Amino acid sequence: MIVIPSIDLIDGKIVRLVRGNIDEMKVYSYRPLEVAKKFVKDGARLVHVVDLSAALGIGDNREVLKAMVKSNIPVQFGGGVRKKEEIEDLINLGVKRIVIGTMAFSNFSTIKQLVDLYGEQLAVSIDYVKDKVAVKGWKSLVDLSPIDIAKKLSLLGLKYIIFTSIEKDGTLLGADFYFINKAIKEVNTKLIFSGGISSIEEVKKLNELGAYGIILGKSIYEGKINFKEAVKVGEN
Repeated sequence: MIVIPSIDLIDGKIVRLVRGNIDEMKVYSYRPLEVAKKFVKDGARLVHVVDLSAALGIGDNREVLKAMVKSNIPVQFGGGVRKKEEIEDLINLGVKRIVIGTMAFSNFSTIKQLVDLYGEQLAVSIDYVKDKVAVKGWKSLVDLSPIDIAKKLSLLGLKYIIFTSIEKDGTLLGADFYFINKAIKEVNTKLIFSGGISSIEEVKKLNELGAYGIILGKSIYEGKINFKEAVKVGEN
């Protein structure tokens, strides 16, 4: 299981929100490049970078991203990527994997084209509340089942799907194990889970369940999970 640290950016700062609420924002670092380098030194094979500014339509953090790529940080990048041209630009920049959300649910024929073009370099993020999917920076809910969408995307040949429980995200209240169990049993592709993971015991449980990957954010910054230890768990 791959353990991926998350760097969420607003105005060049590493922040964490609670359930996507910008009014509940906490700043953890003003030096995202140095934090990313430390993650790689501690065993990260990918660093999940989210441009919250772009996702929320309040600017972007592309200069930070460029600095990371220039420093050979293996970046999985998402946040506000809603056009094919943007995907192309990011790949040309040197981003290892692009994460898209909103655009994946509007036109499945377009997604098929993107999967055929980019293969391993593309992931779709399915952010959910109960049995509905959130889009447009979590501002809107659409009446689509996250599991059903994942099955369709898997049939199109998509290699990676990232599931984020919005109700758990940034809360440290524990992962959504009921959903995770269901997804692993029903969706036939590489699944990465995010939201609420709060202890090394949960990391071990997710590894045992057969998750391809997990994304850790607040749990690392708050000292609830030692990242190096989590990486070792994932390697076993």
